[in-house]
Amino acid sequence: MKKIMFVGRSECGKTTLTQALRGGTIHYHKTQYVNHHSVVIDTPGEYAQTANLGRALALYSYEADVVGLLLSTIEPYSLYPPCVAACANRPVIGIVTQIDQENGDIERAHHWLEMAGANPIFHVSSYTGEGIWQILNYLKEPGDVLPWETEEEAMETISLIREVRYDALFTFIYSPRPGTPAASLPDTVSRAEKQVWFDKLLEEQNRISGELHRAYVGRRLRVLVDGESGDEQWPLSSRTHGGRLVHLRGDASLIGQYVDAEILDSNTWALFGAV
Repeated sequence: MKKIMFVGRSECGKTTLTQALRGGTIHYHKTQYVNHHSVVIDTPGEYAQTANLGRALALYSYEADVVGLLLSTIEPYSLYPPCVAACANRPVIGIVTQIDQENGDIERAHHWLEMAGANPIFHVSSYTGEGIWQILNYLKEPGDVLPWETEEEAMETISLIREVRYDALFTFIYSPRPGTPAASLPDTVSRAEKQVWFDKLLEEQNRISGELHRAYVGRRLRVLVDGESGDEQWPLSSRTHGGRLVHLRGDASLIGQYVDAEILDSNTWALFGAV
């Protein structure tokens, strides 16, 4: 994997782009010093905006394989003089950031990066994810496995659901969608390994869902009876105000009515009660 150093003024999107490339949660964080991540060197905007500090960029560029010049669509002018890319002894690419901004000017930012000598030039939004895979594809080398495509990273999702304790998850193993940028990327994780991670995730979520549902047993809930369930023991289907599924014992004449149901049993995906 090629290592890239991001250069750009403050608030142009260097840190959020780093978060997006690493698959993290997007939130603004002021970069106070040079941060080294797996394949990204994130530099403070002051280094690009101050002549004396700018010399440090030349020094840190020796630790990178690629230099990325970032320019936001809402910047009023470009920091980069024409042909400045020729001063670097590394490939210099351009990245137009914040393309989701309503008042942004993508063409202007692209032109400024062209004048600076950057090539190729990518258009990205860290919040929508547009353009992220194109940068990853550019940085990826044959045989590379992305640093965040590891079991440790996959298990971070399990840590998240333990902390949040969702009622339920609707989860699927990723499958390529023809015509999308991701579909053209090499798959670095085997199907068998994905299944192992997926099964661990479901096992943990089922445990949490079971605990949450058992806490309802013995309580009375207001539900809307919305149809028949097809289950002889619990023939009616209903929903709580929050959309939780409750199968009921009762007569079909209750369909369409609100009733108070006593919860008698539960499993990982539903409650069971009687009117």
